[in-house]
Amino acid sequence: MPGIFGLIDVKPGAGRSSAERLDTVRRMAAAMLYEPDYVAYVVSSAALSTCAGWVGRCSEEFVPDHPQRVWQSALLTAGEPLVRSERAATPLDNYYTAGLGSRELAQQIQVHGVDGLADVDGSFAGFQMDRIAERCVLFTDRYGVERLFIHRAGHRILFSSEAKAILAVAANGIDPAGLAEWLSCGCTIGTTSLYKDIEILTGGSVMMITPGRELIRRRYFDRSMLEQLPQVSRTQFLEQFDHSLASAVKSAVGRSPSAISLTGGLDSRLVLAALEPAPHSVPCYTFGSMYRTTRDVAVARAVADNCEQDHHELTLDRHFVAGIRGHLQQAVAASDGYLGLAGSAELYLNRLAAGVAPARVTGNWGGELMRGVRAFKAQIPAGDFIRTPLRDLMLEVRHAFVRMTQQHHPLSFALFEQLPHQGYGRYAVERSQVLMRSPFLANSVVTALYQAPPETRTSIDTVMQILRRRPALAWIPTDLGRLGRRSPAISAIQQRYRRAVVKAEYLTSHGAPHWLAKLSSQVPFLETAFLGRDKFQHFRLWLRHELAEVVREVLTDDTQVELNAWFDMRRVSEMVDDHIAGRANYTAEIDNVLTLAVLCHTIEGTRTLSLRHSGAMCSESTFELSS
Repeated sequence: MPGIFGLIDVKPGAGRSSAERLDTVRRMAAAMLYEPDYVAYVVSSAALSTCAGWVGRCSEEFVPDHPQRVWQSALLTAGEPLVRSERAATPLDNYYTAGLGSRELAQQIQVHGVDGLADVDGSFAGFQMDRIAERCVLFTDRYGVERLFIHRAGHRILFSSEAKAILAVAANGIDPAGLAEWLSCGCTIGTTSLYKDIEILTGGSVMMITPGRELIRRRYFDRSMLEQLPQVSRTQFLEQFDHSLASAVKSAVGRSPSAISLTGGLDSRLVLAALEPAPHSVPCYTFGSMYRTTRDVAVARAVADNCEQDHHELTLDRHFVAGIRGHLQQAVAASDGYLGLAGSAELYLNRLAAGVAPARVTGNWGGELMRGVRAFKAQIPAGDFIRTPLRDLMLEVRHAFVRMTQQHHPLSFALFEQLPHQGYGRYAVERSQVLMRSPFLANSVVTALYQAPPETRTSIDTVMQILRRRPALAWIPTDLGRLGRRSPAISAIQQRYRRAVVKAEYLTSHGAPHWLAKLSSQVPFLETAFLGRDKFQHFRLWLRHELAEVVREVLTDDTQVELNAWFDMRRVSEMVDDHIAGRANYTAEIDNVLTLAVLCHTIEGTRTLSLRHSGAMCSESTFELSS
């Protein structure tokens, strides 16, 4: 979905011309036009020594508002900011805006300044050019979900919501520190990115640049603003949470054609219950497996039927497996290298989801915020294939990660560490296809959860408070056997059984220990008996069969030279052979190396593509601020 990019020359008169800035930004735009229906718009200001652009889908709601061709100020947005406060009375006649919510956000900033961003909902990043104040401003949402990558080269600042735009014009390779974090945690942490000299702007902060003056960074939102909120009573919390979630859900579904992404768990069920939709008014879908009906699909279908909503199963099928190389390349490009095989599955399924509705409303982050669910850890990959310097860095990352988890309020860790860091790769792939909306991240919902008595926040009473709107939804057991109309004893047995099935699928699939991987290759029934009962991705099996040749081709080409600086590629080849033969399970490790190999190709291809196609870019959609 929409993204922004551009450059600012901090020192005016340093030999940079408006034409050179425009050419550079056109090359950045070319790198971000990776979907066939994306378009780009560029706006520049000679007085501010800046040129920037917006890219997104060519549809009415994304096309920038441009009744004239000369403006005094401009605001470009990525993501989807939602301004809930009243609009400013003063019209923005001389304001160029592009991106969802950009006009409302411009009014918010005009009235309240950049501190007004603290009251804005949604995941967003933005760039403001202000000729009146003679400054440029970069900012991200309070958590940093929608990223801004920043690169400082001498007196020039390059920025983009996707790193690929910077990589197209600056020769930045993989950063060893960022790589160590990514291999250990599945993501980079803090301001570190995967790329040398490219940082990530901290969530809830602004960067203000006035050409010829000092660059200023400051926070407009700090986690202490939430952590210091007073605790309320159980009754007050339940009422506040009930009202705020219902309001957030109705806002998420009502802003544009939307569908609810249902799972078999509690959180998406709460979203549907809070909505109280009329029959057949909001489509629902669930991602499914090609092998059998997953528990997610079965439960979600029952929930949708109970609410009289249409339900679709979107299946990760054999067409996906057959085209895996292309899906993988596109996922690596969309996520800037942060997600590989899992990203290819998310890309494929979210493309199908876009065919149902352009916006996807989910229960994401409900479990982390309400029940303290945490699947975020640091570990060293198996296989002993990582060279010593990188491995030493990874050991430091692991120690730092442990310290980080011990220093935060549990809700703050989920919101300010896990959400923007671990959640980024998946979010980047998803938002390339659909608008992502999670009501559990709405400001009012988060405020309510911080004020909850901890025992109430994690209690089933909080769930039941929402389900009272549709009591029959409490009669349908979840994928793990919670809720339902059975006696406590039967319910406990059912929950143990469901957890045993989930564990069995994990142990015979991507989580198989080497001895069980070897056994299951000798007893094929074990490889397929549990597939698709809980998960829709089955990469351990596919890497052994359908994807084996793709892996060997990718890992034996010219990327070997670059990868060899970090990995013992001879050992990697042995691991690939052992996995394919069924002697061991190296699903995660192969995924890591495969993703980096594709990323190396992608970086080089992005630079070549941007040079080849930048000349014709934006020839009829380039605008200038007034001098």
